[in-house]
Order: sequence, then C-alpha cells, then structure tokens
Amino acid sequence: GAATKEAVGDAIADTLSAAGAPETVILFYSGHGASEGANAYFLFQDSNPARYYTSAWHMEQLFIDIQRLRKGGTTIAFLDSCYSGAAALALKGQEEKSQALVARHEDELVRTQRQVAVMTSSVDSEPSKEDEGRRQGLFTALLLEGLRGAADVDKDGAVTFVEACDYADEGVRKASGRTMHPFRNFTRNFDQKLVLAGTRSAPAAVETPEPVRPKQPTHGDV
Repeated sequence: GAATKEAVGDAIADTLSAAGAPETVILFYSGHGASEGANAYFLFQDSNPARYYTSAWHMEQLFIDIQRLRKGGTTIAFLDSCYSGAAALALKGQEEKSQALVARHEDELVRTQRQVAVMTSSVDSEPSKEDEGRRQGLFTALLLEGLRGAADVDKDGAVTFVEACDYADEGVRKASGRTMHPFRNFTRNFDQKLVLAGTRSAPAAVETPEPVRPKQPTHGDV
C-alpha cells in the first residue's frame, strides 16, 4: 500500500505491540527527512511541506511509541534520512536543547528493563546522500553490506551491533567525503555485542582429540 503517515505509523505500532517481552525488534527506515527549526520529521507520500507538524512524523515519536507499546525486550532502529540524527538526540540528549529528554526517555526505558538503540545516517544538521550505483541511501548500502558479513572483523561468524555500526560509520564517512557523520545512541543497559546476523564465514568446528594417556604398566609387563 501507499507509504502514508497513517499506514507507516500503524505498521510500526502493530510491530511494537505484537512483539513479546523477550524479543528483539529491529525497525528500519529509509526515506526523506526534513528539519524545521528545532524539529525534525520523517516524511511520507502524503506529507505537506506547509504542515509538517500534522502531516509528517516527528522523530521523537519513535521513542514515545516504544515506551507506550513495548513491554520489555530490545528495540533497535536504523534510520536513513536527512537530519535523522535528531532521533538519536531525542533518545539520550547530546546538547543543551535536548537535555530535558534524557530523563523522559532513557530513564523510563531503563527502569522498565527495555533496551533501545538507534543508529542514524547523519547528525541532526546534515542531509544524507544516496549511493547512485546501488540506488539506495549510502548508509543503507553500507549497513547491509556489513550485515552480510563485511563487518565481521573478528571472523567469528557473527555480526554484532557494534561491528555493524562501526563498519557503516567508517564507510559512510569515507564515501561521502566526510560530509555525512552517522550517529548512534543507546540506553545504558543496551548490549552492544548483541548479534544481528550470522555469516557464511564462520570457522569450521574443530574437534579436540582426546589426550593420549601413557599406558600404565601391569604386573605382566617387562
């Protein structure tokens, strides 16, 4: 169906509310974003530039919905849009204008044993670029590349959250000529070593041979 504000909001709400407490939910958004004064928005097919407040999705709304709908567990959001860093700021607060959000979001999430992490394609003041060759957002292309195995730097057959983020971060900065700076934030109880994907490069299992024990002499031995 059409990617309208209502349709996308309903899909996210349904996903969050249907997940069980111990489950991990990964949300991914790749699309347009807009900044208007101190506010930043995700845009949809029916968003009106003259009325972003009512026709687009305020980036802080993501954490309001997580608090309202998730009863526990882990939620990770990967966000690829212009100014998407505003969503990461809303979670934990990195500057004076966002400090009031720290207690309102992070403390409440931690108190109710919910782990939340967000990785964005750029900081709140930057546009995000596309990878013209792959016809995807630059951040999306490199994140997927990492999850397919390129980010498995220790070759243990698993790509963790921190490995995926480090790979996308370094790749995006380099490919964009340092005009994009991916940004991540997470609640203080979040496990950065959470495994997001397995790879085909997992080392083969090696059986450890039983130790050879010397033969014990018997009375018949000479």
